[in-house]
Amino acid sequence: MKPDIYLITGVPGSGKSTVMELLKQQLDSHYEVHDFDERGVPDNVVDSNWQEEETHYWINKGLDNKKKGFGTIVCGFAIPPHVAGVYPAKLILLDLSKDSLKQRLSKRYQSEANITELKRMTGKTPAESIEENIRSIEWLRNLCADYGAMIIDTSNITASDVANQVKEFINNN
Repeated sequence: MKPDIYLITGVPGSGKSTVMELLKQQLDSHYEVHDFDERGVPDNVVDSNWQEEETHYWINKGLDNKKKGFGTIVCGFAIPPHVAGVYPAKLILLDLSKDSLKQRLSKRYQSEANITELKRMTGKTPAESIEENIRSIEWLRNLCADYGAMIIDTSNITASDVANQVKEFINNN
């Protein structure tokens, strides 16, 4: 096992949290698996500056882990330019179709707790957030392709299948 740093990115609803939990269960102790947001998300300040600061934090954590002989996987909305050419991390995009995203986020925002959390973090309504994320899919896909990321379309496969593809990528790199 070569200790590396992997960032699993994607828009909200692409499957990052679900895959993260599966990877925590399935990978051995040679990996730490983290949620990008586990240090907390500021109120109404989820912007590029915060994302870049968190990306740098997690990459540095991964570099420390690498020195100790184990790999780091971080699942969250990392933006490739915050990584490209600066850090030795491998990027994996969990991609999906616009229809799949709309369906998943519409289901997520049926919960009052999720709506409240969305409003706290972004100041947006569910409808605004869904439209913004639909517009972001192609942008993020293109950035990740330019960066050379592995891209997994999660639209029509199970979370277990996605986790298996991630593990295969990790094992082959």
